Amino acid sequence: MFSFAFLLIGAGFSVFAAISAVNLIEETTETDVRRALSEAGYHWADVEAEGLQVFVIGNAPSEAMRFKAKSAAGTVVDAARVIDQMNVIDSVEITPPAFKLEILRTGKSVSLMGMLPARYGIDSLIASIKGAVGPEAQVSQLLQTADFPVAESWPIAVRAS
Repeated sequence: MFSFAFLLIGAGFSVFAAISAVNLIEETTETDVRRALSEAGYHWADVEAEGLQVFVIGNAPSEAMRFKAKSAAGTVVDAARVIDQMNVIDSVEITPPAFKLEILRTGKSVSLMGMLPARYGIDSLIASIKGAVGPEAQVSQLLQTADFPVAESWPIAVRAS
């Protein structure tokens, strides 16, 4: 009877010791990883440990910062244990350029300047200009293209010019 009681007491102490060890490992890991992230300047990142897994949580300003924060956490614990739960803050939307085309004609010489949508292409524009002026026309171009959506009125405006 006493041996069974000692067995139960020993099992209880073993469970208590195991839970205490897990809590100590988790707290130590969280503290060490949090310190490494803070020293590297990633104050936006938070850390949670669950068992041997380390979760890095937060809103990263960019994809590069997210990767660097995960790498910094991987210097403290094995990188395979680091679970990335970070989000990347949406970047500011790029404003499309102002598309414009300037055509200057002097006799048989035509100069083209401006910014065109990439889908319309420079070569087709030059071919249509030569078709309108004549095949002997000298066309010089200072054109750039950008791959952005254009207004529906763009093709009509180019044809009118």
